[in-house]
Amino acid sequence: MSMQPDQRMQEAENLLEDWIRNAVKEAQKEVFGEDPRLEEDDMRRINKLNESLKQQGEEGLWGSVHYRIYTEEKEDGEEEVSIDTFGVPMIPAEVEGIDVDEDDRRTYNDVLSDYGVKVSQKVEEQFDEWRSKKEEQA
Repeated sequence: MSMQPDQRMQEAENLLEDWIRNAVKEAQKEVFGEDPRLEEDDMRRINKLNESLKQQGEEGLWGSVHYRIYTEEKEDGEEEVSIDTFGVPMIPAEVEGIDVDEDDRRTYNDVLSDYGVKVSQKVEEQFDEWRSKKEEQA
């Protein structure tokens, strides 16, 4: 007996945290690991900016990629579980209490954007693998 779309959706939502954790680890290794694109001082500044944004009631840089799992109807009328990822870590032009010149901000945002895209891609890859397995079992 195959799982109903709402059961599959619930299962995907339950797995999402693990997918995110795995994706973050892999993306961190690729972007900030052995051959990092930023110096340690730059990373300290980014983390400071992150904390400052959080204190201002923002979500911070590292939590700015969001995921939505939903069902949609395929052409044949079957329901399919899908995932959307949206949002990219970006340092705004003004961060209270911290000065970042425009060149640094642009550099940081390029790296953060690449990181965010990698995390999203890796979450989506894990989701696609899971969905393929579910379709094989159906």
